[in-house]
Amino acid sequence: MNLIPWPYRWLAIAALAVALIGFGWIKGAGHVQAQRDAAAAGELPETARDADAAAAGVALSAVAGTIAANYQACNESAEQLRALQAWVNEMTTSIK
Repeated sequence: MNLIPWPYRWLAIAALAVALIGFGWIKGAGHVQAQRDAAAAGELPETARDADAAAAGVALSAVAGTIAANYQACNESAEQLRALQAWVNEMTTSIK
């Protein structure tokens, strides 16, 4: 049973891709993690350096395609897991 209709899922995926690219996560999150670690430790983070660098040259369509493929693989794995759980429950019930 799917709770979220596919058009809304694709919209969420597209919004995620835009956010990932827009906030620099695709360029490499090393600088982001370093800033978070410094903030958590109560220290001043280093200067932006890579945060202000140009984009990594990855096409938005490639990013969206990769994200969509990852979601598809996740959905397939989830369905496989549900089938395995149903089989285990069936075997457990038949043993009792």
